[in-house]
Amino acid sequence: MKPELLFRREEEKYEHLKSSLPSLLAITERFGNRPKTQFFEGLEGLKKVFEDILLTGKDMTTPYLSFIGTDDMDNRVEEYITKEFAVQRAKLKIKTKAILSMDTSLYMEYYKKNHTVLIIEEPVFDLGNEIVVYGNNKIAILMYDKEEMS
Repeated sequence: MKPELLFRREEEKYEHLKSSLPSLLAITERFGNRPKTQFFEGLEGLKKVFEDILLTGKDMTTPYLSFIGTDDMDNRVEEYITKEFAVQRAKLKIKTKAILSMDTSLYMEYYKKNHTVLIIEEPVFDLGNEIVVYGNNKIAILMYDKEEMS
């Protein structure tokens, strides 16, 4: 094939794509913002999530929601939550509604004192993690085990 023909064919493809661009943009705009996913590992990663919960929660008038079904928590996480996160949350007057598994003894007394709590005694609710719904559009799935802290 002659170079001129090859160039002309590619130029036609380009012009066709260029003329289709408004239609393609209209299609993508219908879907709005796409969800964003972030992954954090280790204690420092979990701290970043909790800091975001505090930052987002200070401007919220509705409580954040927490589903806790685990008792398998690294001691460092428990210490951070009780000594730092909980203190800051209380200072900012961030309200929380929590659903707890009966097996969450580490959290049980703390949550009963500081949150609106519903306790579920069904073994099916033993999640092995915590799910936090906060802000207008954020969800955190937290794993506190030493082997899989994320």
